[in-house]
Amino acid sequence: MEAQAPTATGHVELAKWEPGKCAALRVNLYAIVLFAAASWMLRAFYQRVHARALTVPASRSTWVWICLLVPLAVLAHEVVHALVVKAYGGRPRVHLGIEGGLLPGAYTVMEKPMGKLQFVHMVLAPSVYITGLCLAMIVLWPAAARWFVLAAIINVSGSAGDLELVLAVRSYSRNTFFVDTGDGVCVLQNPARHAAPSMRLRGIDVRALSLYTFNASAPACSALACRFAGSRGPELATGGHAGRKFWDTG
Repeated sequence: MEAQAPTATGHVELAKWEPGKCAALRVNLYAIVLFAAASWMLRAFYQRVHARALTVPASRSTWVWICLLVPLAVLAHEVVHALVVKAYGGRPRVHLGIEGGLLPGAYTVMEKPMGKLQFVHMVLAPSVYITGLCLAMIVLWPAAARWFVLAAIINVSGSAGDLELVLAVRSYSRNTFFVDTGDGVCVLQNPARHAAPSMRLRGIDVRALSLYTFNASAPACSALACRFAGSRGPELATGGHAGRKFWDTG
């Protein structure tokens, strides 16, 4: 492969991944699998939390809500992508288009190269954050729980393209940079920078923040999981505190 000239940011393009028709077909397949899996798990979650089966009336108002939820879920999905890009110092733009010549959809493009961990974080952020928010609302807002189930299903199945992106970049090293240009993903390398890019959001260490968030949310997550499983909280062995109960659900 002939060496490419450095870009304006000093990076050298190694390759470019462009979604073709085969990728679009794989995304369709992923979407079907994710839709089926999310539907089954979220229905079971709803039934366990509220002790009743999930029912959605086949009425005109239901279809109106579904027609509203789909574009709102897509918009929220792309806004989360854009917010993560912005948090890493980029300038995101949300576009509508045809992916792989087959799939209409929305996508977020950026100008600033992102490290591999940053890029994967940006790609997976909507499926993790929005789905987590929907799960919390299913528990906390029973009257509207069914609509949050539908929103979570739409969000998860709409993450099929994100799954394809993660699989496409998984083989590259942590020192590689990526730019989503809308028509594909440019794989870049900065010869002057050998260390992996920092996982920091405007001065916030993402790894430390993730660990703190996990520790802070562990009691609530444990209580929710135990309510779902119908059991008490487990005793965990933590570093230097073997046998100590990490949390207690009562």
